[in-house]
Amino acid sequence: MKSTFFTLGLILVHFLVFSQEALEYDTLKFEQTTLPEYYLNTKQGAKVNFYQTKKGELIKIGDTLKIGMPKNTLSSDFLFIYAGKMKGANKFLLGNNSIRLKTNWSGREFVIHEILTGHLGGGRKQPLGIYLYLGNPDGSDIMKNLISILITDFEGAFEQGEILTNKFSMSRSDAVKKLKEAKDLLDLNVIKNEDYEKIRSKLILIINNE
Repeated sequence: MKSTFFTLGLILVHFLVFSQEALEYDTLKFEQTTLPEYYLNTKQGAKVNFYQTKKGELIKIGDTLKIGMPKNTLSSDFLFIYAGKMKGANKFLLGNNSIRLKTNWSGREFVIHEILTGHLGGGRKQPLGIYLYLGNPDGSDIMKNLISILITDFEGAFEQGEILTNKFSMSRSDAVKKLKEAKDLLDLNVIKNEDYEKIRSKLILIINNE
């Protein structure tokens, strides 16, 4: 009899814990995404209205973000930025094989439509990451049949300079450094001249504006 009550008690505790998974946060801070009491009790794809980044900046739905430059100058692809939407929150890091954005998107600005959580690596025992959907302010197509830009890991994209905010935009020194890296790759015949010119045209605007 005691065993039966004990088993029923465990089932009840399990139900209470997992039925209280957070479906939405008004405000979520980066520090909280690493704490078990948050990531163990947060539903995959939970909505966030305000997010405080690792650097302390507060972003919210409706804010404007700018597409930066890929960190890896060997490739014209962004690491964390995709065209389109995922077909499930469990595809957090994979982007559901969506098309990665190219450097010709650098400098374009989009509005945050959604801020969502996802367990890094997909397991519920993993810390939370933040992914975003960006688009035009009025919700219209960015281009034909494309309404959203997906940032699969906001902190990763932010740290690598792939996504920029008004406060933490790419500095002149960072732009000069990236331009020098691109020139070295051109001299080594790693990239073509047309690829170099595309990178240069974006970076020179930042260099000349400061």
